[in-house]
Amino acid sequence: MSRIAELAAELREQERPLLERYRQLVDAAVTDTERRLAQMMYNYQRFQLQSLELFEDRVPERFHCFGVITHDDVNVRQRPSGKSEALTKVGRGTPVIVMAFEGFWAEVQLVGGETGYVFKDYVRCEAGG
Repeated sequence: MSRIAELAAELREQERPLLERYRQLVDAAVTDTERRLAQMMYNYQRFQLQSLELFEDRVPERFHCFGVITHDDVNVRQRPSGKSEALTKVGRGTPVIVMAFEGFWAEVQLVGGETGYVFKDYVRCEAGG
């Protein structure tokens, strides 16, 4: 295991209990504004925690941003084409590393190191690019 993977694993273990505290913040919110703000903070903390998993594998040479899949049942394709073979499906909220945008497509790396392409409207940059 690389040093960065070790550090990411340590951070995940340290941060995991905080996620529950953020959930408690959401539950304690009284007003709609409090609830919306607390939910945003919870979602951001969850995204950070999930993004640390991306360091478990090979970090790509190219990096545009940390991204998140925005739709359900999104095909990750072998090449940037709707006719290309689907390698796997991912769901809403899945963290990815966006390596590049190519026309209508985003080249992404998933947790586990698998790379492929998703239609660019189905991924949103959360941090970075």
